[in-house]
Amino acid sequence: MQLPKIIDNDRKNLSDVLNEVAKSHDHLSVATGYWDLPGLLEVFENIKDYKSIRLVIGQEPLPPRFAAELNINEPEKSFPELDFKVSLAQLEQRDEFRDLVFKTKELIDQGRLQVKVYRRSFLHAKAYVFGNYDSESAVGIIGSSNFTKAGLTKNTELNAVESDHRIVKFKPRNDTDEYGHLSWFEHIWNDEENEDWDGTFTQVLQNSVVGDLTFGPYDMYIKTLMEVFYEEMEEGEVLGEKSQDILYSFQNRNAGILIRKLEHLGTAILSDSVGLGKTITAGAVIQHYVEKGAKRIVAIVPASLKDQWRNDLANVFNLIEGSDFKVISQQDLNAMDKEAELDRYKQVDLFIVDEAHNLRNTSSSRYDKVMEWFQGNPDSRVLMLTATPINNSLNDLVNQIQLGLKGELDSIPVPYYDPNRKRIEMLDFFDALSRIQKRSNGDPDFDWESVRSTLVSGIQHYLVRSTRQGVEAEGALVGQDGKQKVFPKSLVEQVGYNFTAEQSGLTRSLISDNIHLLEGIDPTKIDIDKMSEATQRSSHPLDFVNDVIGSSIDGVVPNIFQMVTLLGLTPYKPMTYRHEIYGKSPEEIRNLGLKGKKSQTINLQLTIHNMLFVTWLKRLESSTSSLLKSIETYGRRLEAYKSWLERGYILTFGDIDIVDREYGEDIEKAFDDYEAFEGIEGETQEDLKRRGIERKPADPEVYNIEAMFRDIERDINTAKAITNVLSVVARPENDTKLKEFVQYIERMAAKGKHGEKILVFSFFADTIAYLEENLKDIVTIPDFVKRSAFSTGKGVNVEEQVRRFSPKSKKYEMKPEDQRIDYLFATDVLSEGQNLQDAGILVNYDLHWNPVRMIQRNGRINRLGSEFEEVIIANMKPEDSIELYLNLVARLEKKIDTIKNTVGLDQGILSVEDVNPMEFIEDTKKLYSGNTEEASKTLEHLGEDDDILSWTNDHVYRLREFMAKNDQVEIDRIRSIPDNKWGYLPQHTDAAYDKSLSLLRVEGKTSITNQPINQTFFVETLTEGEYVSSFVDEFLALQSIQTTEEDNLRTRDEIRVDRQKVERRSSRTAERRAVSDDSRSRRLKQHQENAIEALQPMFSDVALRPYFENNIHDARTKRQFESVMRRVNADIRENGSINVSTLKLVNDLIASITIEEKQTTNVDRVVSVLNYVRRRP
Repeated sequence: MQLPKIIDNDRKNLSDVLNEVAKSHDHLSVATGYWDLPGLLEVFENIKDYKSIRLVIGQEPLPPRFAAELNINEPEKSFPELDFKVSLAQLEQRDEFRDLVFKTKELIDQGRLQVKVYRRSFLHAKAYVFGNYDSESAVGIIGSSNFTKAGLTKNTELNAVESDHRIVKFKPRNDTDEYGHLSWFEHIWNDEENEDWDGTFTQVLQNSVVGDLTFGPYDMYIKTLMEVFYEEMEEGEVLGEKSQDILYSFQNRNAGILIRKLEHLGTAILSDSVGLGKTITAGAVIQHYVEKGAKRIVAIVPASLKDQWRNDLANVFNLIEGSDFKVISQQDLNAMDKEAELDRYKQVDLFIVDEAHNLRNTSSSRYDKVMEWFQGNPDSRVLMLTATPINNSLNDLVNQIQLGLKGELDSIPVPYYDPNRKRIEMLDFFDALSRIQKRSNGDPDFDWESVRSTLVSGIQHYLVRSTRQGVEAEGALVGQDGKQKVFPKSLVEQVGYNFTAEQSGLTRSLISDNIHLLEGIDPTKIDIDKMSEATQRSSHPLDFVNDVIGSSIDGVVPNIFQMVTLLGLTPYKPMTYRHEIYGKSPEEIRNLGLKGKKSQTINLQLTIHNMLFVTWLKRLESSTSSLLKSIETYGRRLEAYKSWLERGYILTFGDIDIVDREYGEDIEKAFDDYEAFEGIEGETQEDLKRRGIERKPADPEVYNIEAMFRDIERDINTAKAITNVLSVVARPENDTKLKEFVQYIERMAAKGKHGEKILVFSFFADTIAYLEENLKDIVTIPDFVKRSAFSTGKGVNVEEQVRRFSPKSKKYEMKPEDQRIDYLFATDVLSEGQNLQDAGILVNYDLHWNPVRMIQRNGRINRLGSEFEEVIIANMKPEDSIELYLNLVARLEKKIDTIKNTVGLDQGILSVEDVNPMEFIEDTKKLYSGNTEEASKTLEHLGEDDDILSWTNDHVYRLREFMAKNDQVEIDRIRSIPDNKWGYLPQHTDAAYDKSLSLLRVEGKTSITNQPINQTFFVETLTEGEYVSSFVDEFLALQSIQTTEEDNLRTRDEIRVDRQKVERRSSRTAERRAVSDDSRSRRLKQHQENAIEALQPMFSDVALRPYFENNIHDARTKRQFESVMRRVNADIRENGSINVSTLKLVNDLIASITIEEKQTTNVDRVVSVLNYVRRRP
């Protein structure tokens, strides 16, 4: 065999020479600076049966300028592992590489391939030596070529070939003799600083993207979570040592994530569940910004929590109000205006809004005021705190996020399945929530799972949330003493009571004495079910009550409620007395074809009795005294209403209050002020407080005034009859509920097992007042009057009371003159934010109508820092009427939901003390079970945060649990799983065998703001035929990947699909999904479209509809647009044409709108992260 003397990869490449030489030998020794798998593939076929192959790898020196710049003067410890991993990660998904890895590992396992790393110094030499000292022949090649495909085939190299075996095998006999090829290699191979690398080499190969060994399903699941929930893996903002020493680990993590969101998005919501110390976490955020130099930090909090915020920030973080932050009440709009005057000198750096769900109503003056203030500080950050950002609808969440975004109407794109178009599209998150809300309205069977991915994708962008179950599971409650903290168990007890037969008889007797006031009708014979079926009423109930008369019913509660159903509520429904409406059936009214605001108002007034009856029924359950107060108030207002009607005016109760409070008897002045207000032109009207009242003449040509007077008189008499009955029934001596309550608290106080402190809640201030008035004469506990306090949030220093009730949790040192409080009675003014865990007993004096409120109450004493292993949650339970209450309220509120979804409830009909429609729950009856274990489990279940806010948490908790229980080495092992690695789905999967699932990461930037984009998508690909790919819902994908650490067996990769084709198809699908924009233009309402259609002929130079649809991006412009459109329609309705002043407003509106370029996503690259298939049997 004639070998060339010089090999330069031009006339002859080294790969050909090596293959030719390899055929005549069975031993090979290689020294190289780099190695790659394609280089081995070049020669493997001819060396695979060798008796021995030795590979020594040493790091080549860097060029001088890089070595000096990087200060690298000796081999790096990470060499060659990182280099090999990078090299292997860049390989194409080819089966021949995978087979080569398997065969290479076999050679190592058999001892025929050995690998060492040269550590003594840099190694610049390259040598390929065939044969050993016992061989008859030997060939040595030395030069510049590394053992890589490029070094063997295409790089310009210079290698010298020596075929004289005597030279190749020469052994130096003294220090002056030169090395032969083989002896030089032996010298390098046997260096004592060398590192045996067989095991690491095997591991690097098999773990690589072309490795023959898959990672276990659990490893793949955790790696998936690291990619999907990448924020959990990012290093949060490093907090100061003081904050780190104070916080639990989950609070420290959440504070860091919140700071990152505030910096990137400008807003964030902390939505930790009740009892996890949101104030403390927010305090750490405040401390961070103070340390970073923030000069103005404002906390906007409920009035009842102002002192707690001051004290917590001072005691925990040593932050002082006035120098470090300012606390302002959410209810004090004047204080906001005063503080906002400072904005001209220094903008606010950080706003914090506590109990942010109180600002979910965009039509409230508080919302408008806070929004205006935020918009006046465009560079400020806004941190919102609430455990319950969603109370009644998804719009609550939208409104709070938009408040934090200072009125921005655009959010982020999220995947949304359109059931009409039957495909997944990318929509703006706010638009998606709006569609989901409309689809789910009034549908008890709505499939929330179908929109899970949409909700999760958007919520996790803005919201940071931990739950009790989550932090306990991840072991994140280790205190400063190193001990694991736990929440106390809640033990639910029922305190039952019944009205006696004597009380029922007394009630019937009192009713009989007042039948003359009810036109002779015996209300105890009213069929409540039939009466409540009359959802819409256009006549007084006394006109049709004979149609719902049945058998007589006994019972204090049903008999009183039967009387309440006879109220016609005329002042709440004057529009129903219009001649075209009065006395007609619902079908006849529908046939009138009423539209617009008039139709909405009439429909609402036809159904208003449902809402008032629910309110009064709940008051009746709370205390007969509470209902008595309401009926007495209604009776007085009826007299005032009748008085104004006699003078020829129809006034709402709200109008009457305004006239009495601001105008005395000068109603004409009130009318004039209102008309002057209505005449104000332009958008400024939206920002002004309404003045005066609207003139509504009692015109007999329009209204059936005779019927109105008759029905008002009926209600006056009915209210009088109810008052006569309740004034006796509500006396303390007739109140069995009060008596049972007193016996219970006296019994618990005597036991002392759960401490001396008892917290009592009622929804109604009237009930708290009733207890305050009567308990002092009944309770026999020593010094009860001194040791008790009653709080409704009006006229009392709430924080002063709670400090004396719960001094430990408040970190308050009692003064000698302080009277300690052991019995605290309160409305829900104390159900939010307060730390009252010095108490071990909580009594709910009335039934739970709202599970959110119930959980918040429970969280006052069942929270971190409680010294009790269990706390008592006691419910006052009306044994003889609980079924009536729950079933009747459920039925009425189902009707209210229908009204809300078809008419809306933003008409200001109910007073501020009225109860919002409850979120009725099936588990309510179980909560009042006589079985303590069942009731306690029900309460625990209700507090499990199994809601849409927590949907991501199951997977996030699994990730956090993994992070908490493993060291950094194990975490790094999972993180190092290379991109584009293939593996098998968990054993439980029912996925198809002929489909693959891929996780892809799309990286890029937004076109205008240049913000980085990092989105993950799941794509499914059919692995047969054309390899068609389609987008997969994230939640469904995660469910199919989720598994436990027991399911983590690593097996050989025997997946036989065209991986390159899968990568190409799935990458294109992910890229299309990332750049797609299925968000449609902002939808206009019909009356707005009508106004624009009327305006268009006068604005020929601009297409108004697309102009407004595409360019309204903030709440202020939206309000201005809506105001102007209303003005246009009013002009057309009243004059038949559009006034010049209105056209000027339209011109001003057009001029104020900035036409913005539509922002798009520019994709830099798509990374195939992981691929999963089902293992074939």
